Amino acid sequence: MDQRFPTEQPSYLRQDLFHLGILGVFLLVFVVLTWGQWPLLTADAARELYVPFQIKHGALIYRDFYYLYGPVAPYAWAGLLFVFGEHLNVLYIASALHLAAVCALLYAVARQCLLPRPAVAVVILFFTHFALGRDLNGYLWPYSFAATFAVGWGLLLLLAILRHMLTGHPRWLLLGGLAAGLSCVTKLEFGVAAVSLVAVYFFAAFCLPLRGARPFLRGSEVWLLVLPALLVPGFTLLLLLSQMPLSTVLESTWPTRLMALWNSGGVWTGTPATWRANLTWFFLVVGVLAVLSLGPHILSLALRKPLRGFLGLLLTLGAVTTALGDPNRLGFLLERGHHAWVGSSFLLLAAVFFACLYRLQRDRGGASPELAWALVACYGLLVSARTLFHGLNEYSGYQAPVALIAWVALAVNWLPAALAPARSRRYVFGAMSVLLFALASRHLAGIVDLYQAPRVLVAAPCGRVWSPASIGKPYLATLGYLRQTLLPGEKFVAAPMEPSLYLFAGQDNPVKEDQIFFGYLTTPEEQADFIQRLEVARVRFFVLSNYGSQHKQFGIDYMPELGSWLRSRCQRVAEFGGDEYRLTIYQTPFRFERLSP
Repeated sequence: MDQRFPTEQPSYLRQDLFHLGILGVFLLVFVVLTWGQWPLLTADAARELYVPFQIKHGALIYRDFYYLYGPVAPYAWAGLLFVFGEHLNVLYIASALHLAAVCALLYAVARQCLLPRPAVAVVILFFTHFALGRDLNGYLWPYSFAATFAVGWGLLLLLAILRHMLTGHPRWLLLGGLAAGLSCVTKLEFGVAAVSLVAVYFFAAFCLPLRGARPFLRGSEVWLLVLPALLVPGFTLLLLLSQMPLSTVLESTWPTRLMALWNSGGVWTGTPATWRANLTWFFLVVGVLAVLSLGPHILSLALRKPLRGFLGLLLTLGAVTTALGDPNRLGFLLERGHHAWVGSSFLLLAAVFFACLYRLQRDRGGASPELAWALVACYGLLVSARTLFHGLNEYSGYQAPVALIAWVALAVNWLPAALAPARSRRYVFGAMSVLLFALASRHLAGIVDLYQAPRVLVAAPCGRVWSPASIGKPYLATLGYLRQTLLPGEKFVAAPMEPSLYLFAGQDNPVKEDQIFFGYLTTPEEQADFIQRLEVARVRFFVLSNYGSQHKQFGIDYMPELGSWLRSRCQRVAEFGGDEYRLTIYQTPFRFERLSP
């Protein structure tokens, strides 16, 4: 931790460009080989397929359809459809370019604290463990593009603050303020983390005792950071309020009943069942942090030989576990099984943060590597706090990038410095590099196997998706039945989470609910009103999937009145698929006059 900022060494610029070029070529090859295979046709990813087209067709977010996140990501994608045409290839290209930008930002942030090769290791681990995953938890087509956009804004803010602290150029403050403001209107928890990081930067600039150091933030420059962070969300809110009341916005982005049901019902595996369990975990983390604060020398302690040997043995056991264990259930540090790495990442970042604060208080240094690490660790803690409080789940990979920087630094910098004398540190560095390479290779092999599963092509004028056969075959059969049977003017509704059917069937969603899932339509009155709206919208078919039935069953565990109406008043006319994925088509009891084409 006594190294200087690596970016102060201009001789590395050519090497940085070379590394980014190699990573870009790797991403390009992967994108070409897996083109059209990223989206999942059901669940949250299906919403991300349809929403940009819905906006392009004139629908207004929050007013005409529910959306849990900020408007930046869906309107950015809809804008591309306006400019380049309504085709999925437009979104595929945009998604790949966006991932490339996130990787470049992650490399740039890592380079503020690491040398070029460790910074490349950070991006490689990000690629293999998180970015290239398929379906909900990947970055090429995630459960929500709001999450990947927010990751990018957060990295941009962190980079801007670190660069301003180093160079003093005001333009970095302006860029950071813009990134903070965009975070606030992209995904709420990332916006809170961004605003909190800005506050921490102000505290570091004006409240930390800096002995003989130049001020890296002047009072007159504060507004360059604050104004964009306020104006972007303020202007966005004014635009929304000119089209709808505030209650409509809050009902969509802050659905209190939905959140209460999810947090009390244990919908997702690993989510604490009650708020009492959440608070218990929260205070446990606080207690561990209090213990860590008593030993702030953790990253700069000169360890004695017995302790070096003990830590080396633990590290060896961890490497063996990684090599031999089931990657879905066992592992060490960076394994993704049940995302247990998030808790250990939180503690590692906390250790870095407290150690850096201790050294800053002791040395009273200004814009130093310790302060840079403190800011990096602080932001990592802020973005991971939400996952720790909500429970570990498949969405925690979007809190990963900053934590990876600390893990790589631990492997290639801090552990070699603590475990080995200076003359043998290169060997420890080499061993840790091999371990990181093995981790990356192992997960990359798993991703390749995932993409080699049998697939079927789902095509329409809007584009193509190569779907896993278990989902694609019943999906195609359902599309064929709807296309052949629906008369002009008649509609269908898909539930609980299949809005992509509207896109491939060439129909706009006839109701406001894109997702008819657990937490929506919770009262009998709401369900009765929904049935009436089906008749007004000329809905002939109700398409029901078995998605999520292992957690909550539609019509029984939630929306029982709607389920009872479906079973007693509607006629089941077709069913496709099996236990893994099944689509059942019900014909409603409504009778409509045939409309002329």
